[in-house]
Amino acid sequence: MCLLMNTDEPPISSAPATENQMLGRQLLTQSEGAPDQMTLDRFVSMLAHDLRSPLSSIIGYAEVLLEGYFGPLTDEQAEQVRIIHASARRVADLIALVSDTFKVAQGRLALNIQPLYVLQVLHNAVTELTSYLATRDQTFHIIGGDRLHIIPADQERLQAALNLLLRFTAQQSPPHSAFNIHIVPPPNGKGTLTLVGRITSSETNTRSDPVEPRSQSSPSLPLVLARILIQAHGGRLTWSSPEANEEILRVELPVASTMLSS
Repeated sequence: MCLLMNTDEPPISSAPATENQMLGRQLLTQSEGAPDQMTLDRFVSMLAHDLRSPLSSIIGYAEVLLEGYFGPLTDEQAEQVRIIHASARRVADLIALVSDTFKVAQGRLALNIQPLYVLQVLHNAVTELTSYLATRDQTFHIIGGDRLHIIPADQERLQAALNLLLRFTAQQSPPHSAFNIHIVPPPNGKGTLTLVGRITSSETNTRSDPVEPRSQSSPSLPLVLARILIQAHGGRLTWSSPEANEEILRVELPVASTMLSS
């Protein structure tokens, strides 16, 4: 078999560079030093746009299928499409959060700080995970919520950080695990409030979907985003791979005030 080549076509390297290619070359040429702020901003915007575009199509087609536009789906088909839709929406939200968090880290997006009940934020995070936890037979319990501790925080972004953190912890833990999240107030009601997460029980021998353990030295994107957002609130996050009866996560947040629950 003989392969014919069109020698009249110009080499690939001589084709006009697209904006993305030019930006990539600019980043490469700056590898020896830190890229300037404008280049980083453009890179993050480009990344978010290029990732969101195909996800929008996936989400749209999944919704059309669920509405029965191309005909009815079986129960099994509908369930699988719902999983695709939910996963695509979660990734799209994560991409938007990456862009948002980048701006917070650069000091170009101010937090909307207001008094916030930490118990409510934790409760929202656990509720958000209800369906996912049910598929893995996992549970989260909040301990020490008898006092309504108030923290100064941006509700949307602190909520996003805790949602990421708890979901990542569940993903990295075996099925049938139970977790306790302890709310540890400062001794005198002022200073730092600490959230301590521990895995209280698990069936490590029955794990069917092992994942590579994560550590502080090899963080994942959810951990990086959660840490940046918590640090932006004047707090601190530490996380370690789940071990039975061991501390998994610790979140330290400044406390505005405390009050007794009615």
